[in-house]
This record gives sequence, C-alpha cells and structure tokens, in this order.
Amino acid sequence: MFASLISLATIAAPSAAAPSLSWRLENPFRLFRNPADFERLRVPANTKLETWFAGIGPQIKGDFLPYRRTYWDPAGGENTSGQYEAGYLRPTSHRILLSWRDAPAGATCDWQIGAQQSWRAPCASTTADIPYDASRRAPSSTEITVRAGDGSTATVPVKIHDWLILGLGDSYSSGEGSPDRPAELRVDAARKVWDPYPPEESRGFQRVWFPDGGKTPQVAWWDNECNRSLLSWQAMAALRLASRLADEAGQEGATEQYAVTFASYACSGAEFYDGIFTAQANPPGVLKRAAAADETYRAPSSVQHSQLYAAARDLCEGGQPVRAFHGNRRLDMFGCAAPRRPDAILLSIGGNDAGFAKAIMHTVLPQAGDGNTAPGAAALGIMHKTLGTVDGRAAQTRMQRMSNHYRPLATTLESTFQAPRDSVILLAYPNSIMRPDRLRANGAGDYCGLEMRAGMEAARVRAGIAKFWWHFWPTQAEMTSAGNDIVLALQTTIKRALPDGWRYADGHLEAFKQHGMCADAFKAEADSAKQATDAHPENVARYGMPRRKVVARQVQPLENLEWQPYDPAQQRWVRTPNDSLRTQTRPSLAKSIGGAFHPTGAGYAAMADAAYEQLTRLFDERRSEGR
Repeated sequence: MFASLISLATIAAPSAAAPSLSWRLENPFRLFRNPADFERLRVPANTKLETWFAGIGPQIKGDFLPYRRTYWDPAGGENTSGQYEAGYLRPTSHRILLSWRDAPAGATCDWQIGAQQSWRAPCASTTADIPYDASRRAPSSTEITVRAGDGSTATVPVKIHDWLILGLGDSYSSGEGSPDRPAELRVDAARKVWDPYPPEESRGFQRVWFPDGGKTPQVAWWDNECNRSLLSWQAMAALRLASRLADEAGQEGATEQYAVTFASYACSGAEFYDGIFTAQANPPGVLKRAAAADETYRAPSSVQHSQLYAAARDLCEGGQPVRAFHGNRRLDMFGCAAPRRPDAILLSIGGNDAGFAKAIMHTVLPQAGDGNTAPGAAALGIMHKTLGTVDGRAAQTRMQRMSNHYRPLATTLESTFQAPRDSVILLAYPNSIMRPDRLRANGAGDYCGLEMRAGMEAARVRAGIAKFWWHFWPTQAEMTSAGNDIVLALQTTIKRALPDGWRYADGHLEAFKQHGMCADAFKAEADSAKQATDAHPENVARYGMPRRKVVARQVQPLENLEWQPYDPAQQRWVRTPNDSLRTQTRPSLAKSIGGAFHPTGAGYAAMADAAYEQLTRLFDERRSEGR
C-alpha cells in the first residue's frame, strides 16, 4: 500500500522542465567574413546546386557575391603575393552563439567555458570563443555552464570540428568565364554599336562598351590575378557541404558541429610545371601594354609562388623552402614538419598541359593554306603562331607526356600535406560541344557545327590581323574532329592516369552533353533544322552581339541589348566568345574572350554537384572512422 502511494505521488507530481541551453556556430563557412553572407547564400537542404544557382543567377551583379568580404587578401603576404589572412587556415578559436530558452527574463548570468574562462552576460543569449588547436587534428571539446542569480543552472557539451578543403588547379577550378561581378555594359546607342568590322573611328570595343572609355574595368573576381571566382565548382561544392552540416547541427540531439574552411589557390592557365609545381609565369590578370613602338612591357606577376608552395606556407607553422628539382628544373616548394592536414583536396589539372584549348582553336580556325592570297596565307600563319595553336598530333604527344605528371603530384600532396590519397578529388573535364538533339542512348552523338556562328563574332575579331579577317565558323566536321581527337582523348588519358586512391568526379559528364555550346540553337523548337541556321532571329538573339539594323536606308535602334550572364533560361553551360566578351569585358580583347569554352555559372554548379557527391561521401567515411 505504501509503495502504491509512492507510485501515485510520483505520477501525479509535475516534473520540472530541464533548462534548455543550446548553441550553434556563428559562421559555418569560414571563408566569408560576415556570417550573414553564408545565411544569404546557404544552399537549402536536399537541394542541388544546379537548382540553387537557377534561383540566385539573375541576382548576380554588382556586389551581390561577397568576393570582397573573404579572408583572402590579394595584396597580402611576401613580395605582394596574395595570401590568406593570418589565423584563417590555422584558427585558434571558433565563435559560437549560445541561447538559454528558460533563462530568467532580463537577468544577467555567470557563463563559463569548462573550468577556466568565465564572464557575465545576459542570461537569454551570449557569444563565446571556443579555443581550437589546428595542429592537433582533433575537435575542440568542452562544456558551457550558465548560472542565474536564483540558483538555476544549465550545462551543454560543445564539440567543434574544422573541416579543411583545399582547392588547386587550372581555369576550370578557378572559375574562368564566370566572374563574381560580371561586366555591366553600357552602349551609346546614338553613336557606338558593336560591329565585327569596327570602323577606324571607334578604336575597337573599349569605347563602345566602357562608360569611361575603358579606363576602369567593371568586371571583378574574388582574385583578379588568377580569374578566381566564388562561382567555381570548388567553392560551390564547399558551400554546399557547409550548408548540409549547418542543417545537421540544427537537428534535435546534435552534439557536435562542423565549420568548413575552404582555401583555393587555383589559377586560370595553370599547368603542372607552370603553376602547380612552379610559379605561374603569366596568369590572366597580368595585362600587357605597349611601352614603345617596338617593345612590349609586362607588369610583374603577383603570383610569386607555385600553388603547392603557397598552400604549404599558409598551412605550416614555421617551415622553409624546400630544394627540389624535376629534371634540371627547380621546383618551387615549401615544407614543414607538421602542416595542417587538409581533409579534402579538390583538383582539376592537365587540360593546359595537353594544349586542350589551343588544340581546339587550331582545329576550328582557318589554316594557312586557306588564305586566298599570299599575304592572307602569311597572316594566317602569323595568327596561329601568335595564338600558339597546337595541331592534333602535337596535342596527342602532349597528352601522353602530361599523363606522367599525376603520380608525382600524388606523391607530393601526400608528403607535403600528409594527406591520404583518398582525400583527393579530381574533376573530369566535360564535353561541351555536342548537339543535344542528336544524342544516342549510348552517350554518343553529333557535334555542334555551323549553328554556333552567331556566337562567334568576338572570336572573328580576335582573328583579325593587319586588315585580314576570317570567320570563326567551325563546321560540324571540324567540331567532330575536336571532340573525338581532343576532348574524348583528354578524358580517357586522364582517367587512365588517375593515381591509386584518388576519387574521380565525373557525374556531370552526361548532363553537359545536353547543355553544350549550341544547346540554345535548338531550344524548344520543333523545327530544329530551321532553328539551327545562324541567321534565324531566335538564334541571333540568344547568341549574337547588339547591333543596329538598316531598313529602307534608315538606321534602327540597337537590338539584343539585354544580357544576363547568369540567366537560368539559357540552355548552354559553356561560354561562346560573344558570351565571354559581354560577361568579362576587359581593356584587352584577348582577355575579354578568355572565358570562351569555359563553363557558365550553371555549368560550374553542375560540376560542383558531381564533386559534392564525392566530397560528402568522403566526409561521411571520415566521420564514421572518428576522424
């Protein structure tokens, strides 16, 4: 009877609600200085980056992206070389936001971290900096206690991991073609108009497009020297992982949280031995200007070190340059006994070594024998020499030589950063010149051809030398040769050369075939043959430059002035020369069309989704191993 009364009393007595003390990381994506930028750009749960980008794409202009609000200092470091700010890659603490749901209203409490640091702050909420030792390769573990004046207390365990993602590579890793701040072009409709054969008085495109006559480029990048963008596949994949981990941290019962630290050193134009192992001689942000009639002056590059040197220097505490050679070539390396080890290394490299872009250029440009006059043939020869084009046979030779560079790189990444081989994710180069309406079930199909004409006006100007002009109008036969002999050969060569243990991200390859350079020529048209002609109004509107029409000898207003570089309605995931000119206009025409044959923001998002699948798999494996 007595026991029953006790049981009834226990059931009837109301249980005291346990005080609820919770916390979260202030900044889960540490690259952004302002946590609000992460919250604004956060990828929603279970959302692919391709879908996410379609939502933000039309908003990307001006300073919408926080490219000026990161911990990368393009002018910092030794010899004016860009560098991540001190403390970013080797953090000593992480700030958390604390909230006590059952706090006494309006009261001030005593807060304490572990058995040491204490402070007074409002009971309802406060912030705390949790000590972190990057050299330990272990999470921070402690507990937070809060005490109110009425004697009530609450305690919560805090465990913080910092996941380091390192980005290396070439233009496909840097984000070439998709600047953080695209050009906002203004056309003087009364006097100036784009003309593929500009009149002498216009002095080229600068005075047509720039509000101040070309003195101040409006396009901007996260790093202007390397055309490095926050819209690169590496940055977007890291952002998606940070978003996923922030969502998990907010779930009930979560006891640990992850910050993502992302650092990219990728640079457009990089090769194995001109950027990765040695300092890059001529990154795209280095402009050339004529100093005199008979000489060329090149401003000194601020890329003073190789990507491997710069990353090791920033991840080391102490350390020194390492004397190393490749044949008779001295490498630019840095080492220390205990670098901070990257948890993942994202990479694309090899395309420039194989002469990828220059081989395609050689295939689709007129050959010297095509000139119908001796001066014309001579000018074509000069053009190929100036552009450094590479014929198919030379490209094949370069691919075979390039394939021998991956294993030394794998060994170097392992020794320099002490990173396991399975932490490296190599991204496949996509095939971006296929016709979406001619794909077969086995993945093969036909390539783009003359339907690409309307997007090639800027390249047609680029080919002009000494008043000799040629159309940059690749035929389907030429693009088929480029696709089979160069693009597919490069994909096959790299996959065969993949070092043991490396992960290969190629989940985007099939999707890219549906979104090649000529995809918009066949968009939602029943009569694709008619739509494919370069003169079709819809095709010109989607690809062509603004121009004026002359009707009955009367000059009409400019047409096709509207241009959204990140328009989700575009089907193509790769820039045409016209796209590049209108997106990343610079005082140099060659620099302005440097984004041609590179992905759009939507293309990089699709590539990032493929990389994310490998990245999140790697993360889950490491977490299950307790690392």
